[in-house]
Amino acid sequence: METAGSTTLNTTSYIITAVLTACMLFYTYRLTKHNELYDGIQVVRPTKNGHSPREAKKTYGESALSILADGKRKAKGAFQVYTEAGVMIILPSKYFAEIKSDARFGTDEASKKTFMAEIPGFDGFHALLNHNMLQDMIRTKLTQSLGTMTSEIVEETALAAESILGFPSEWTEVRPIEPIYRLVARVSSRVFAGTRLCRDSAWLEIAVSYTVLAFDAARALRFWPERIRPLVHWFVPECCRLRKVVKNARSVLGPEIDNMKQQWEQAKEIQSGKRTSKNTISMMLDVAKGRPVDLIEAQLGLTAAAMHTTTDMTVEVLYRLCEHPEFFEPMREEIERVLRESGGSLTKKTALYELKFMDSFLKETQRLKPTSLSKFLSRDSIESGA
Repeated sequence: METAGSTTLNTTSYIITAVLTACMLFYTYRLTKHNELYDGIQVVRPTKNGHSPREAKKTYGESALSILADGKRKAKGAFQVYTEAGVMIILPSKYFAEIKSDARFGTDEASKKTFMAEIPGFDGFHALLNHNMLQDMIRTKLTQSLGTMTSEIVEETALAAESILGFPSEWTEVRPIEPIYRLVARVSSRVFAGTRLCRDSAWLEIAVSYTVLAFDAARALRFWPERIRPLVHWFVPECCRLRKVVKNARSVLGPEIDNMKQQWEQAKEIQSGKRTSKNTISMMLDVAKGRPVDLIEAQLGLTAAAMHTTTDMTVEVLYRLCEHPEFFEPMREEIERVLRESGGSLTKKTALYELKFMDSFLKETQRLKPTSLSKFLSRDSIESGA
């Protein structure tokens, strides 16, 4: 039996819930109606499925090249399009020299927005785009040490290729991206985390999963209005899976990194003067100089960056070779010649420098399909006439 008091309480609860729901719906509506387009710049929409911003973004992900070509044909100068990352202004190439050194243009802000660097789960992107220590480590430690790691990279590449690709006696059909992802994960982990982790199946699975899921989750989240992404990411399936992978990464990497930190501390006490760090964990500790640093977040960032760029480049090179089989023989001949001259090994930097035809092919492939060309200028700067 309900009393007058309980009836009043239920009615009050209903009213509060209804008011809160109405406020949230109104607030969400205001956010989603935010006008992203810039005044005074021609808008190019896809010819199909482009009636709403959401549909236009989806179509751009499927037909970006044709949309950009259409914009170049229709617009006399700059134009704007809906992309998965939001509204983007496309400038004619004649402006490149003018903006390339302009401090108001940069890639960091564009990358933070594109890769959701402030959203939980995107820890690796947060490390890459927000931590100066990681950038300092890459510049002052990792890049300078790569020359001394050539023999390790060559060794791990050979072992990984044998393990992943094997020696099939017959022609075998494969999707290149799958074995190359695993190959790159193992070789890059040899450089970043050492021999033990680069052959740890649990870590390699995390490395591949995190890289794939991070980009999938970022793409899924881009279809939501920017201002409500900090809320909706908790319910987007791809983001939920990504956070789970990060949790697994902390479980797998945690004990290994603790051991490496102990070894680093011991080496610091025993050795005086300059010492050589052989993995990015110890390099990060060198650069941190006692400051707090999330080493697991840094590893996820390094891994995702290396795997995305290297895998994309390797797959694209294979496709270009298939398109131009006339380059097979010249490249083979160069490799065989350099191997003969270097005693059958490519472990020396001088041997790698002699692969000039291959280097040219790689650079031309990268020119034809760059990883990214985006630069960012704030809305306030654009609307003020910058």
